[in-house]
Amino acid sequence: MHDTVIFVGMAITLGLMWGGIKIKGFAGGITGFLAGVVLTGFLATQAGVDLGAGVGCRRYSSFADDC
Repeated sequence: MHDTVIFVGMAITLGLMWGGIKIKGFAGGITGFLAGVVLTGFLATQAGVDLGAGVGCRRYSSFADDC
């Protein structure tokens, strides 16, 4: 589910950026990006997905197998 939410969020964000650039140029692209990030977070919250889960180690270790 984590990967699905990330994929859908990226698609939404890119779509909003593309639309924003077509309508308002650079500022619209930035606005589209921010709106996409917010919508992705909202989607993840509604789906009960922790977007930070499974991303590397949560503590420092000098050994790769300690994670």
